Amino acid sequence: MKLARMMTLVLLVFSGSIVWKTLTQTPAFNPQLVSDTIIGEGRLFNSHFMYDRGAYEYQRGFGYLTTTEKTPGFRSATEESASPEALKYRAYKAMDALETAVGLDPGNARAWVALAWARASVDDFPGSIGALRVSWEVAPNNRTLAIRRLNLVGIMTASDTNPVELTEQDWMAVLQDTDVLEEFEPRRFENLKSQYPGMFQVALGKVSN
Repeated sequence: MKLARMMTLVLLVFSGSIVWKTLTQTPAFNPQLVSDTIIGEGRLFNSHFMYDRGAYEYQRGFGYLTTTEKTPGFRSATEESASPEALKYRAYKAMDALETAVGLDPGNARAWVALAWARASVDDFPGSIGALRVSWEVAPNNRTLAIRRLNLVGIMTASDTNPVELTEQDWMAVLQDTDVLEEFEPRRFENLKSQYPGMFQVALGKVSN
């Protein structure tokens, strides 16, 4: 009887320690894990991400990323006039948060793509390609990510000042994204094809050779 009570007590203590450890690793319950966000005071647009640190860091990084200079389509009129220093600061804040996010959740392909964009925004093209490679490996058939990946590859490979050399395996991943997009998002596929015709030609040539 005493042994049963002792085992029950040990189990309760063990369970309590696990719960406590979980809570201390959650931004919603540990203020020390709350960091700067684009809207201030550590807040996010969706508060439920506060209960998962990996998701919190991803959303925090994505928030900064959407207001940087080289991520078109997200900035408001106020942000259009932000100084180069402010945009660079946001890019590095995005990278910091996103690197933490993929460290906590390496299977988050969205975070890897966002990290690729963040690195590209500060001209770290090798680092950007490295992040893209992980996202291709983790989620090779994701149509939402295919759009973002192809956009980024198109921008980087079209650059005259900072050309990016992709491997044959990289180009095969590009073609996989192309196939996914052509099947599920034909209109967006045609838009990208007209926007980056060289990328698609190079991809076909690299793989066929």
